[in-house]
Amino acid sequence: MGRQLTRDPTAGFSLIEVVVVVAVLSVLAVGASLASVSRDRPPGDHRVFVQSFERAAAQATGARHKQGLLVTSQGITRYNLRAGVWEPLGTQRDWRGQVRMRSDLRQQGTRGPNIVILPNGEASVFDISFGRASGDQTRCSHDGFTGLTCD
Repeated sequence: MGRQLTRDPTAGFSLIEVVVVVAVLSVLAVGASLASVSRDRPPGDHRVFVQSFERAAAQATGARHKQGLLVTSQGITRYNLRAGVWEPLGTQRDWRGQVRMRSDLRQQGTRGPNIVILPNGEASVFDISFGRASGDQTRCSHDGFTGLTCD
């Protein structure tokens, strides 16, 4: 009981050290919150298109029957060929931005896909561009044989 605590005037943290630690923690917190927000955001239009194309291609090669996509300026719809008739699979998924489509496939008098994917993996020739709010564009194309390319 006879011991007394003495205080060393040089012990503890300086104000500069505390400020640096708070600044580093702030930067880490902002980075974590931004990563969390971007992960929760729905995918962009070109990512939706790529996922739809890849899903239809896998279905066409796996099930060994034609699949299709109808891409318009409003949205995208998957199609399945049954008994010679194109049937939509689900509803149209709307685009969030501006989309322009060019395809060599023309549907005459019927509402069907403008991109057809064959069981051997070949697909219609097409070129599609996706506009962004920033003014940038992403372009995806297929030459019929070598696969989907996006830049």
